[in-house]
Amino acid sequence: MTDIELTESERQWHKKLAEETFNAGWDLMDKADRSDYETIRMIHTAHASVFHWSFVGEAVNMARAE
Repeated sequence: MTDIELTESERQWHKKLAEETFNAGWDLMDKADRSDYETIRMIHTAHASVFHWSFVGEAVNMARAE
Protein backbone atom coordinates (compact mmCIF):
# COMPACT_ATOMS: atom_id res chain seq x y z
CA MET A 1 0.00 0.00 0.00
CA THR A 2 2.99 2.27 0.42
CA ASP A 3 5.69 3.07 -2.10
CA ILE A 4 8.48 2.65 0.46
CA GLU A 5 10.98 -0.05 -0.48
CA LEU A 6 11.41 -2.64 2.26
CA THR A 7 13.84 -5.47 2.73
CA GLU A 8 12.37 -8.94 3.17
CA SER A 9 13.28 -8.77 6.85
CA GLU A 10 11.40 -5.49 7.25
CA ARG A 11 8.38 -6.92 5.39
CA GLN A 12 8.31 -9.94 7.70
CA TRP A 13 8.61 -7.69 10.76
CA HIS A 14 5.71 -5.45 9.64
CA LYS A 15 3.57 -8.47 8.76
CA LYS A 16 4.20 -10.10 12.15
CA LEU A 17 3.29 -6.91 14.00
CA ALA A 18 0.28 -6.27 11.76
CA GLU A 19 -1.10 -9.71 12.57
CA GLU A 20 -0.31 -9.49 16.28
CA THR A 21 -1.85 -6.06 16.75
CA PHE A 22 -4.89 -6.99 14.66
CA ASN A 23 -5.52 -10.08 16.79
CA ALA A 24 -4.85 -8.23 20.04
CA GLY A 25 -7.38 -5.58 19.07
CA TRP A 26 -10.05 -8.20 18.39
CA ASP A 27 -9.28 -9.98 21.66
CA LEU A 28 -9.84 -6.72 23.51
CA MET A 29 -12.94 -5.88 21.48
CA ASP A 30 -14.49 -9.25 22.34
CA LYS A 31 -13.77 -8.88 26.06
CA ALA A 32 -17.06 -8.31 27.87
CA ASP A 33 -15.61 -6.72 31.02
CA ARG A 34 -13.01 -4.51 29.34
CA SER A 35 -11.54 -1.80 31.57
CA ASP A 36 -11.11 1.82 30.48
CA TYR A 37 -7.39 1.17 30.09
CA GLU A 38 -8.07 -1.88 27.91
CA THR A 39 -10.40 0.20 25.74
CA ILE A 40 -7.59 2.69 25.17
CA ARG A 41 -5.19 -0.18 24.38
CA MET A 42 -7.75 -1.58 21.94
CA ILE A 43 -7.85 1.72 20.06
CA HIS A 44 -4.06 1.97 19.96
CA THR A 45 -3.66 -1.61 18.74
CA ALA A 46 -6.15 -0.88 15.95
CA HIS A 47 -4.08 2.12 14.89
CA ALA A 48 -0.88 0.06 15.05
CA SER A 49 -2.47 -2.66 12.94
CA VAL A 50 -3.43 -0.19 10.20
CA PHE A 51 0.07 1.31 10.30
CA HIS A 52 1.83 -2.05 9.86
CA TRP A 53 -0.62 -3.36 7.25
CA SER A 54 0.02 -0.19 5.25
CA PHE A 55 3.52 -1.52 4.55
CA VAL A 56 2.72 -5.13 3.70
CA GLY A 57 -1.00 -5.61 3.29
CA GLU A 58 -3.33 -5.84 0.37
CA ALA A 59 -6.46 -3.71 0.10
CA VAL A 60 -8.45 -6.37 1.97
CA ASN A 61 -6.04 -6.21 4.92
CA MET A 62 -6.37 -2.45 5.10
CA ALA A 63 -10.17 -2.65 4.91
CA ARG A 64 -10.29 -5.18 7.73
CA ALA A 65 -7.82 -3.24 9.85
CA GLU A 66 -9.69 0.01 9.43
